[in-house]
Amino acid sequence: MLRRVAILGLCLGLIGPAWSDSAPPAAPASELLTPEDSRALILRALSADRHDIAGKLALGLLRADPEDPFGHMVMSTVLMRAGNLEEARRAAKLAYRHADTRRRRHEAARVVAATEARDERFVLGQLWMRRALQAAPTAPTGRSTNTAPCAAPPGSSSRSRARSRHPRTSTMARPTGST
Repeated sequence: MLRRVAILGLCLGLIGPAWSDSAPPAAPASELLTPEDSRALILRALSADRHDIAGKLALGLLRADPEDPFGHMVMSTVLMRAGNLEEARRAAKLAYRHADTRRRRHEAARVVAATEARDERFVLGQLWMRRALQAAPTAPTGRSTNTAPCAAPPGSSSRSRARSRHPRTSTMARPTGST
């Protein structure tokens, strides 16, 4: 347990490399931490603007599971911040491919769109923004994007629904003016 705490402190830069009475651990931190612990540390490192540490931990996640969408997203963020747009784009596309929720697909598509825009490939950026919109968990109006239009009640046709929505096309009698 003490070894884990020391590795966590090292990863966050809280403890210096002062291993006075023992040697540093032989295994990398990614092998000693659970994936959940690694994700928590990555988020803390990113919030502390320590992208180098977040990148190393993300590489450990990807070694353990090459299809981890979170690891690919972190790598794309770190690589984009470093200016390596091509690799950031590749990592974000992998995150999009392996995403298991609409929200993760949305976030990955937005990162791909950002890399395309920064690379002045605006048409591809628009394409990826459209994919992000399609994968969004909710529409900008707050409605869910995966809802279909309501079905007509039994026995009614789509024309009768259109008439009820548009009063001018209604077949109801209109009052006539008196002459």
